Amino acid sequence: TIVGVMPEGFDFPMQETLWMPVSRTSEWLQRGPTPGGFMVVGRLKPNTSLEVARAELETINRRLEASYPATNRGVIPWVATYSQIVSGPDAPMIWASLWVGAWLVLLIACANLANLTLLRTIGRWREFSTRIALGAGQGRMIRQILTECLMLASVAGALAWWITNWSVRWWAAATASRYQVLDYTVGAGTLGYLVAITVTAALLLSLAPIGKVLQLGVIGALKGDSRGVTQGLRGKHLAEGLVAAQMALAIVLLSGAGILVRSLVNIVGAETGVHDPTSILVGSTRLPSDKFSSPESRLSYFERLETRLQTIPGIAERSLASTIPVKSAGLRTFEIEGRISTADGEESVAVVRAGSGYFRVLGVSVISGRDFNDGDHASAPPVAIVNESFAAKFLPGEQPLGKRLRARDRSTNAEWRVVTGVVPNIMQGDPTRQNFKPLVYVPFRQEASTSSAYLLVRTSLPPAQVAQAVRSEVQAVDPDVHLANFTTLEASFAFDRDSMDAAHSELGKHVTVAPTFAAIAVVLAAIGLYAIIAHSIGQRTKEFAVRMAIGAAAEDIRWMVLRDGMAPVAVGVIAGLAASLGVNRLLQSQLVGVSPSDAVSMAGASLGLLLVALFACLNPARRAMNVAPAVALRHE
Repeated sequence: TIVGVMPEGFDFPMQETLWMPVSRTSEWLQRGPTPGGFMVVGRLKPNTSLEVARAELETINRRLEASYPATNRGVIPWVATYSQIVSGPDAPMIWASLWVGAWLVLLIACANLANLTLLRTIGRWREFSTRIALGAGQGRMIRQILTECLMLASVAGALAWWITNWSVRWWAAATASRYQVLDYTVGAGTLGYLVAITVTAALLLSLAPIGKVLQLGVIGALKGDSRGVTQGLRGKHLAEGLVAAQMALAIVLLSGAGILVRSLVNIVGAETGVHDPTSILVGSTRLPSDKFSSPESRLSYFERLETRLQTIPGIAERSLASTIPVKSAGLRTFEIEGRISTADGEESVAVVRAGSGYFRVLGVSVISGRDFNDGDHASAPPVAIVNESFAAKFLPGEQPLGKRLRARDRSTNAEWRVVTGVVPNIMQGDPTRQNFKPLVYVPFRQEASTSSAYLLVRTSLPPAQVAQAVRSEVQAVDPDVHLANFTTLEASFAFDRDSMDAAHSELGKHVTVAPTFAAIAVVLAAIGLYAIIAHSIGQRTKEFAVRMAIGAAAEDIRWMVLRDGMAPVAVGVIAGLAASLGVNRLLQSQLVGVSPSDAVSMAGASLGLLLVALFACLNPARRAMNVAPAVALRHE
């Protein structure tokens, strides 16, 4: 019976549409491990910290451990905020770093416009001087500059509001996850924030020209030439300082994007131990619980499915498994016969239920012993296969074949299994894919069959030609069973936030956003540098003509322009590298196999920005070389 309706848009703790009460079943009330377990949710009292709550729970846990040592010994409560659960322990800092990245891009844009506005102000030097001489006053000139900058920022803000509404809808759809609830509402708060940013941007880009107006000398300005032979030292140094600031901020964004991208590449490009995953099709099946209520009925379905798959042309090998390589696997604590073990401090080992042909599908050969076969059914002697990491860690210097092991928990022990084979390492159970962890493989038919399983087939034809036939056979065995996430194994190796650990679950988003910010920053910085140099050349036409008239070569002019343009760039790159060493440490929790001070990322960011800056300087330098002294002097 429906007893309530939640507001539209409400989701917790995941994206769900239906909530049911927890029933206090007899199994749940028994002490001991609860299948599936529960997430315990609580709201802290006002003015209560997470540390206080954690201390209280630890006190409760110690009392339970003393009262129920058989079931509560070694159980440790783990307390975290909701954002830490779904986005990692460093979520606030990571999200804040993206916010800072957006502000860095804004500052680069403001510095760019401030420089251009400053140059425009210098070009209007005689106009401002005349206005002041006629009684306008510097205050009125400042208001005029502020008004112009505010109008420019307002037009940008209006465009930004439209872009924000569109991009946020796209971003929410592209990054949606069933296991994460985020509110991307664009409302009055966002509009107020945008208005504040618009006003702030107008103020920032008006600072440089206002400073120039305040230095204006009426008599000197009226006597000067509006085009000028050269730009004043103060104005030149200010323009160069703004260029250097843009370059420094761009370096910070580029280096940060570089280490994030390298981190993602280290994950998705890691060695998996699978041969030719592009020729392997994988998909998951889930059997309806009302139709397949017993383990026997479920196992019967999977056996019929394997038989039907053998008849499909183009399938070289097929198998079933409880999971696929790279994905997570169930953890169990194992006891090795003849070894003294205690309940405390035992390490869990990932377990994969694999059918016959599983390793042949993955292109892996058994190192020693034998592979699983159709004879490893429920009534056959229990067996297991271990990987190299398991043998090296738990059986160093020993022969694994013939050893007996069994899974154990706090109350029961499983049956002994004989190790019949050792296989090479296959990536499993490590979300960041940096370490091959110990694995135990057990025959698919020797454990109670669950309602879900993965189907794996290696094809001798292009996978796309076989995929539809596989889907048809799945439907032919039972029309109520569907094949989900059916793709190549190579495609399944792509980054998936829902299969990552919490600390790295948001890495995919950051790797998407950070290079975008960096690219925008580089483009803005390059445009600003180009515009400033081009304007400088226009102002220095008479100077170049005089230099060439008294013997300067075209190459000398080009070198002078490149030197003047690249000098602030070099200063900005050095300052940016120094800043990156500190800023990149904020991203430490997102990095896999790469250091915050990674030399490759730093060098790549510097080289890339220097090349872009050099390209921005070349065309103005070419224009300066083509100045005809006689024409320029006659024009002046």
